[in-house]
Amino acid sequence: MDNASIVCGGNLSVRGGITGSAKRSVKVAGGIHARFLLNANIEAGGDVVVENEIVNSTIQTQGAVIMPGGRLIGGETIALGGILVGQLGSESGTPTSVAAGVDYKLQQKIDEKQQKIKEIQAGLEFVQKKIDDFMSRQKQLTHEQREACTELMMKAAEIEEGREEIENEIRELKSESRALANSKILIRDVIYSETTLRIEDAVFRTPAQARGPLHAFIGEDGSIEVKIVRAAKLKL
Repeated sequence: MDNASIVCGGNLSVRGGITGSAKRSVKVAGGIHARFLLNANIEAGGDVVVENEIVNSTIQTQGAVIMPGGRLIGGETIALGGILVGQLGSESGTPTSVAAGVDYKLQQKIDEKQQKIKEIQAGLEFVQKKIDDFMSRQKQLTHEQREACTELMMKAAEIEEGREEIENEIRELKSESRALANSKILIRDVIYSETTLRIEDAVFRTPAQARGPLHAFIGEDGSIEVKIVRAAKLKL
């Protein structure tokens, strides 16, 4: 499939590979299966399973990227469900970035809700100024002005409740994302220098080539550790 924009409401299975460009994208609600991805721009809701290679592509998925026998070179890969590849990076040092346990949609949702909070806060400040004005001359207020002040206080309380509700929604979104996250990066054969690993908020830049099988994970101190494991443990 060459240089085509695709929107798919389910799973997408391609007999060959997907060759894309900066102006083309593939957006799939489910998972993707292909032989290769080249210069592709991928968004998926499920697992991205590739047989041979992913080269200079941008992949964002709420599933896993699974390519145990293939090589991932260049581009940026973000997978909430973890990453399993044969080779990560290239011998020539092609800059390659991968992130596991990261929800690419989460920040967009949070930004939208935080914008609502800003709008609510602006409204609350406007109402509070009016309340403060009334309270500064409380003894001189007429009966009607006292009633107006009371109504403004009730309005301020409603606005505050709305803000707290959105803040709770943000906490729930983060909690749901953490429950789905798999923060494993597994490399069967080799990882090369100029490769950047990100797990949650931690970042690790590979200083030199290392032979697998390797497991990158968050250590007790919150930083990324990369350790040799048995091949049998290379499971997401």
